[in-house]
Amino acid sequence: MIYDLSSKIDLAEAIERLDFLIKNERIVELKEVRAIRSNQQNRYLHLIFKMIAAETGYDAETVKQDIVKRIVCKEIFLKKVTGKSGKTIESYRSTSELDSKEMTDVIERIRDYFSVNLDMYIPAPNESQKLLYLERRLSQLGNYL
Repeated sequence: MIYDLSSKIDLAEAIERLDFLIKNERIVELKEVRAIRSNQQNRYLHLIFKMIAAETGYDAETVKQDIVKRIVCKEIFLKKVTGKSGKTIESYRSTSELDSKEMTDVIERIRDYFSVNLDMYIPAPNESQKLLYLERRLSQLGNYL
């Protein structure tokens, strides 16, 4: 069951349900339901990875993993986990773990970063004609990316 804890009715129902589960010593999974990114955002993000790859000579996966995750948007992607030994381990989140707000932030940071640092114009998500042209151009490059 999904409960909206900002709703007093849902909150009361969630507490009642949790009390029941505790009382009956059940095994439960508790997780936050976050707004997932849209397929449109995901498609746009990967299109701009390919565009950057075509313009810089890197492949799209290098752009994504090494430039965007580790430099441009490190604060969003970096996660530090303390292992059982007490040692902190650094890893990077997958784009699939981002919600729609985080995806919007990533996209804005990428556009700003490449505009400032490489004087590269990345079309905005609402510039459909430019994006269509970009998709056609990138499809012509095919395996070169």
